[in-house]
Amino acid sequence: MCLTYLKRGWRYYRRSIEAFVIAELLVLFLLFIMGVLVLLNPIFLQSFLTGKPSSIDLASVLVLVLLVILSSLFQFGIYGIVFESTRRRARVGTMFKTIKAYWTGWLGISVLISFVLLPLVFFFTYSLATFNLPGIIVSAIVLLFLSLLFLLAYPALIDVKSTKKALQLSARIALSNFLELLALFLFFAGVSFLVALIPLFGYFINTLVISPIGYATYVSFYKAKKRRS
Repeated sequence: MCLTYLKRGWRYYRRSIEAFVIAELLVLFLLFIMGVLVLLNPIFLQSFLTGKPSSIDLASVLVLVLLVILSSLFQFGIYGIVFESTRRRARVGTMFKTIKAYWTGWLGISVLISFVLLPLVFFFTYSLATFNLPGIIVSAIVLLFLSLLFLLAYPALIDVKSTKKALQLSARIALSNFLELLALFLFFAGVSFLVALIPLFGYFINTLVISPIGYATYVSFYKAKKRRS
């Protein structure tokens, strides 16, 4: 069954490949600016490398936060391109229309996900640093489980136009089809890892090809399972 969703995702990607590539290039551009901001600010770079707080100027911090938010919004907007591509050839402008229409819902979902997952991420990182094997295993399993529950929340938001309903629908579909969704998630995680090993070009292949196909595949999965739920 997973192969069916992958084929549909590939078809959606091919149908609107120009829009997907341009959208991902915009995300790359924002990430490039973030990198330049860190590299050109000695204090910021030192703090970033050492992990210790320092007297970073407020303007740099605000710009960096803004860029992170914009890149996340652009990635969310790519789901809008996918939905349009399920019907016809999509345009990159759909990304901006999606952001404009659903940014408040995106914000609500993102805040909730961060509130739930960030403590677990910190605990997992702490467990790694202290070689706490039980903590690593437990936090990794809980992180994976909760991540899958939220995985379809963004496409569901575009579909049902309600933050609460999107979260409920995402969790219900994930719980009802957990093993299938886990298989897709692990597949893309594995492919992304292997592609990242390719010198120089791996990152760009992941960003311009693997990532949007992943978005398209998850939307295909969501649409199929919603009809059956």
